[in-house]
Amino acid sequence: MDEQKKKELDDLRKQIDPEVLKRVAASMGVSDTNAVAAGGISELPDLSPARTGLSDLKARIRRREKELDAEQKKQPEVKKAVFVVFATSHFRAKTLGGYVQRMGFSNVVLCSEPQGFVKSLLNTVNDASVEKIAIAVYNDSYTGIQALLTTPEMEAVKQKLPKLSEAPVFAVLKDEQTQTPPEGINPAHILTMRTSPEFNGKRIAKVLDVNL
Repeated sequence: MDEQKKKELDDLRKQIDPEVLKRVAASMGVSDTNAVAAGGISELPDLSPARTGLSDLKARIRRREKELDAEQKKQPEVKKAVFVVFATSHFRAKTLGGYVQRMGFSNVVLCSEPQGFVKSLLNTVNDASVEKIAIAVYNDSYTGIQALLTTPEMEAVKQKLPKLSEAPVFAVLKDEQTQTPPEGINPAHILTMRTSPEFNGKRIAKVLDVNL
């Protein structure tokens, strides 16, 4: 909310003496004059300028209230966490994205091409409404994505956008019995789709330090 406009609205409301409002309300047949005094001029029914001289002030207050309401509605929704999901086909990306959403993370961006992945990742990093960013890939794409993220070009971007450096990359295994996790990966960043989404969601929330 614009603090200056809020102050203007408060000043307008203070111009009306509660006792005056009670007398005006009584003269207009309003039974609960105390409610009008507490709620301010906006609680009065439409006024006649000839009878009260308060209509202009009431209209100004209403306009200011509408302006403040409109500004509040324009505020972007804060996204606690956004997952940028990459897979080698749209179908695989959609499947992985669906699993991420079942873990409790509703904000998911799907990518199936390296160029689109980089563009989506940078757009997400530059989104001021996003608090935390994470990347999810299948096990077989993890090494390639890590290589992409550590190219000189991406390292230069990380220097300007520290949030990108903080984005963890989660390797997702369809079956831990038949797949080997990438070497050197943080165990907390390994997920198995055979595990319940709820359990994995809690693990990820802990890594990202967010509440689901």
